[in-house]
Amino acid sequence: MDSPNLEKFSSWSDWDSFHRIYERFNEEAHTLILWPLDAAITHLTEEAKAEDEKLEPRLSSVTGEEREWLGEQQERNWQYVPDQERFLRNMALVGLLSRLIYTLRDMSRQSELIAPRRGRYEGSGELAQLWEEFRVRFGLDFSPYDQHIAFLDRLRLVRNQIVHDGGEANTPKPLAQCSIKPDGTFDMYDTAFSDRFPEFVEGSSFSAQVVVKQEHLDQGIEYSIEIVRWISEQLRAKEIESERQS
Repeated sequence: MDSPNLEKFSSWSDWDSFHRIYERFNEEAHTLILWPLDAAITHLTEEAKAEDEKLEPRLSSVTGEEREWLGEQQERNWQYVPDQERFLRNMALVGLLSRLIYTLRDMSRQSELIAPRRGRYEGSGELAQLWEEFRVRFGLDFSPYDQHIAFLDRLRLVRNQIVHDGGEANTPKPLAQCSIKPDGTFDMYDTAFSDRFPEFVEGSSFSAQVVVKQEHLDQGIEYSIEIVRWISEQLRAKEIESERQS
């Protein structure tokens, strides 16, 4: 009778580590990013509604200054909710890009027996370097995923603005670079990010903030999952071919 341990050991050749990495990323995109975000925003909304409900009975029975004061209280119940939602979605994007980059690097490390790494790969930013590494090392053709790659790189730059500039879309220029515009206003903010990424900006001048909308996050998660799955399939096929040739 064969030993169960030997049976398990002999099955390791069928273990698809790349698919497991993909499964983990897919799982984490939901359990660590989307679901906690939804739960937090739901909690904020329900909390504000509950405070409103406490005031409703009094609102119907008072007038004058007391009613005005109650109205101000209602405004205060909701005044922080938009900023809190913005912060939560921005942080969700930071988390998504961090997990995506880690996942791609993990697949790269797991692939040493297929093709060894050779130093630093060219590219502007972590994602571009990883795409180039997969092209050079494994001959992967990313052309069917050009739209995915372009969008994810925009998200990477948005993430950088959130992380490095605290979510400010327009950062103050050095004093020596400030000037008076022809219309007489003072030009003191660098608007390069706002000009390049208007869909991720709300407000203007000093009040402009980076805003990741839910559709941006959903699209980023969808594209990330699709490209990670595709890479995992390509690497597994190359791993099997490498084993056959060894």
